Amino acid sequence: MKAVRESGVFALVSSYEGFSHQLVEAFHSGTPVVASRAGGNPELVEDGKNGLLVAPGDVNATTGALLKFLEDPVFAERYARQAREDAGRFTVEQQVEATTSTVIGGHAPRIILLSRDASAGDPASPTGRRMAAYAGHVERLLVLPLVKGAFLGIPSYLRFCRLVLGAVRTEQANLIVAQDPFETGIAAYLTSFIRRVPYVIEDHGAFFDGPGWRRESFLNLFRWMIGRHIVRHAAGIRTVSERARRAYEAMRLAAPVLVAPVAMRLAEKAPAPHAGPFTVLYAGRFSGEKNLRMLLAAFHKLYSHVRDARLIMVGAGPEEHDLRRAAAEYGVAEAVRFEPWRESLHALFAESDVAALTSDREGYGRFVAEAMSCGLPVVMTDVGLAGEVVRNGTEGIVVPVRDTDAFGEALKKLASDKMLRMMMRETAIRRSQTMPKPSEVAERVTDFWKLVSGLGD
Repeated sequence: MKAVRESGVFALVSSYEGFSHQLVEAFHSGTPVVASRAGGNPELVEDGKNGLLVAPGDVNATTGALLKFLEDPVFAERYARQAREDAGRFTVEQQVEATTSTVIGGHAPRIILLSRDASAGDPASPTGRRMAAYAGHVERLLVLPLVKGAFLGIPSYLRFCRLVLGAVRTEQANLIVAQDPFETGIAAYLTSFIRRVPYVIEDHGAFFDGPGWRRESFLNLFRWMIGRHIVRHAAGIRTVSERARRAYEAMRLAAPVLVAPVAMRLAEKAPAPHAGPFTVLYAGRFSGEKNLRMLLAAFHKLYSHVRDARLIMVGAGPEEHDLRRAAAEYGVAEAVRFEPWRESLHALFAESDVAALTSDREGYGRFVAEAMSCGLPVVMTDVGLAGEVVRNGTEGIVVPVRDTDAFGEALKKLASDKMLRMMMRETAIRRSQTMPKPSEVAERVTDFWKLVSGLGD
């Protein structure tokens, strides 16, 4: 290094060269450089800026370049000063950082998250708030919502796939998260194949737990067949219940499976027990898989014995008109109150005695868990969190799917036995206190992302 500093010019005119450490040392020493346009030299020496480049073997050009520096000290000092500044690009720390960024894409996950929920990009929505919680645990989180129905519009769906491809490149993402194994899952799979970036599938609906979902329509059957292929190539699977995890376990997947429930609005303190007429509460979508006609039929059985019983149905969906008509057919219309959907249900929990869920299938059942935190015993079919969170005879009563008689008998039992309701109320509250908070869910999910992307422990 001393000899280089004492020289008027440093020359490296090799006919081939890799990455020359000698050039970097010359830059640090502040000696002007003449180098051949060979190998990695042009990546270090910018001709006319921090040095001069010549063609390998060109004696005249090399002699002329050397004389420019030796005969003009001002010219030489200008190049030497720029070389010293550029030498800062080649510290050990910066080379390690650049190598790490190239190999694993940075020191923390940069996530592209594909969602079917159009509100995922709205920071004021509940889904948007969950995304914000995730973002707090990673370097970068870009949410790309898939407009509902885009799968049926092929041009729109192809535009979405191109958007995902471009986002992974521009964001230098090192993980894609798809919030279903179907439409967003296909986009993740295709992008992963092209960009060589791993993907995680999130299953919020327990789609592979039994044949019920795929039998609802031909489109669901097609999705189910595609989805099985998609999950087999995923780097990881996130489910919301043990029931769903067991379905993936039966598929013998190589990828790790995380069970992390959806974030819930659990009450910090349960309201006082309801003192009015025995009231049953349902909240959720008015759609086929919820089997709400069964709820009305079961409530009819209760109403025939408890004439002041009440049913509150909160939500919206394609079956609302049919459900109102069914309530009239069962002769319970005056005892059934329909309410529009709302994010916070705590006021309705306070005026109810039991939470009811008659679904044919369920990913988890967030409504049930939130009701438990407000002290409501649960009557539900054997889906979702049944058995895992709601234990039959402890926090509530679990009945077979589509068993209207058993559901009606369970409602009658709780209506007539206040002591049993109070016992289940206390166990439901205690059970809800063991459920993870939204911040804990966010940490568990993002830790899983780090693990499958190779950036975690």
